[in-house]
Amino acid sequence: MQISSESEKELTGQLVRALGHPNSNVRAAAALALGRLKAVTAAEALLAVLADRVHLVRQNAAAALGLLGAPIVGLLLAHVQETAGTDQELQLSEALSHLRDPEAVDVLAAALNYLEPPARYGVAEALGAIRREGAVPALIQTLGSPDPISRQKAAQSLLDIGSLEAVRALTALLADPDPRLRELAVRGLAKIGDEPSVLSLLTTLEDPEERVRLATETALGDVRTPGMEQVLVTALNVSSAFAQRAIANTLGNYPDPRVIERLSGLMTEEGDLRTRLTAAQSLARLGEARGAAMILRTLNAPNEEIRRMAAIALGRAGDPRAAGPLIESLKPGALDPATPEGRLQRRMMFEAIAAVGPGIWQPLIELLALADPGIRGFAADALVNLGPAAAAPLAEVLGSHPKPEVRAEAARLLGRLGEGEVVEALTLALRETLSGPYPLIFLLRLLYDPTAPVRAASAAAIGQIGGMDGAARLLSSARFDPSPVVNAAAEAALARLGAPAITVRMAQPDVSGFINRALAAALALLLVGFLSGAVNRMWGLPDAVLLAGLAGAAVLGLADGLEGRARPIRFAVLGCLIAVPAAWLFDTAGQPAWLSSLLAGGLPAAGALAGWSRAALMQRLAGLFGGVVLGFIGAGAAGLLLGTIIE
Repeated sequence: MQISSESEKELTGQLVRALGHPNSNVRAAAALALGRLKAVTAAEALLAVLADRVHLVRQNAAAALGLLGAPIVGLLLAHVQETAGTDQELQLSEALSHLRDPEAVDVLAAALNYLEPPARYGVAEALGAIRREGAVPALIQTLGSPDPISRQKAAQSLLDIGSLEAVRALTALLADPDPRLRELAVRGLAKIGDEPSVLSLLTTLEDPEERVRLATETALGDVRTPGMEQVLVTALNVSSAFAQRAIANTLGNYPDPRVIERLSGLMTEEGDLRTRLTAAQSLARLGEARGAAMILRTLNAPNEEIRRMAAIALGRAGDPRAAGPLIESLKPGALDPATPEGRLQRRMMFEAIAAVGPGIWQPLIELLALADPGIRGFAADALVNLGPAAAAPLAEVLGSHPKPEVRAEAARLLGRLGEGEVVEALTLALRETLSGPYPLIFLLRLLYDPTAPVRAASAAAIGQIGGMDGAARLLSSARFDPSPVVNAAAEAALARLGAPAITVRMAQPDVSGFINRALAAALALLLVGFLSGAVNRMWGLPDAVLLAGLAGAAVLGLADGLEGRARPIRFAVLGCLIAVPAAWLFDTAGQPAWLSSLLAGGLPAAGALAGWSRAALMQRLAGLFGGVVLGFIGAGAAGLLLGTIIE
């Protein structure tokens, strides 16, 4: 949209000013918000922000420039040429990669001919993302570049465009020495799917690189080209064990009597067990009971790895009976992604879990609570691999699971899934709090807050999803949530959203959140005052000791107001626990009163300062008022009053 009305112009001006805000999250949010507004007039200001010292700010500025579209393509290309060979050229290349305007295709395609790496990379990425066939000739020409990264970017963009001309151009890369290009060629052949393409895929099953072989196996798994049954059956007889497994898996797509007969023979032959299980899996998919029976027998094998292979085969056949065996086969370190075998088995496990369906989702969710990080990571990856289908059960876990760590992991996974429908559930998790007067809640949350990781993960997930509906709630969490971890997560999420109106509010000074900390500090100091007065009168300590203790409590209030963390309170309480008995011992031993006072006041103050971060000084000026004035007056008055009553 064009910035035309006065209100929109004012909003743009406020966001441009926010690009110089001291808070990097505000700068990042403002940059992205300008892109969302299509504020072409802010292009020069965004170009200047590409030199920001914070990566997220630079990243958002690049994305914003891309969102401005065709009107600023010439400006970007001119700056690219002016900054050749500098770090800013990389940032400008990234900005070009974010372009999604179809009107920019012709200019970008022409730029491929004269730009040098790395500026060319962003142009190639943009052309792939825009997906217009007009870019295909320029990208095909770039396949002949001597720069390997330029060729990879061009090949990926041709694959993304996906037209017949684009993917056919990739077949010339099947013999390329770069395995990444051969992998892209394999994926292109899978999109064509005709008989010559399938025949070419059969040859790449023997590629020396694992990534190319695995890409070929995946591509063949989707082949349903009519008339290829006999070709595949013939190829089955002359292939390696890996190729046999891939072909046997593909034959499960062909309900032909000749296929069933050959798979039955392969299942009973002596040789590689995994190949036999793959044949049985394909027979089970074709409705042949012999295949499922063979796998079920193998599930009772004494060898753990064989049982896992059988569970994978049963799951990939879509049999719900595989749910239990698949979960049972997960052992610490069993599926190590650092090894080729581990990567292969993890991928097959993911395929099996997806094929089994909802019956296995709940056991996977329960694995998120285990202590072993490898199994937790596998369960998380498997749930994300399920795609949108996992969103609803994970949202339910976020709202109801008794363990906060599982709820936090569910929020993180929802963020990885990126489904906008779950923003409401994440927003509800952000609102989670205790009931009662807010300053008291704030104080309790400072001392004990088990759900802070859940709220922080929910905030981060909203930022990942890009759910603008949660922006207002994020701003509230950034300012009012008692946990600094949640404050930081909410701010970072707002920076990733770039909601224009909310960003302007985010940039404005606001002391209400700091005053909440001050009120919580005042409550803590009232309690300290009462306890100090009681101890003073019961033990007969001089008033100087009480006043020194209250001065230490005031320092506690200052430190807590400045930082807003539970740590200063805990350190100050520890100091009080040490100081009061020490002061009493010194006083009863006939030591000078000033020494007792120094101990009673100095140790709490020292404890409070131990938890104080000086970096927060300028940001927490509101706490200065609450901590010193409210805290000292409130605690001192209460303590002296109670002391007089007891006396």
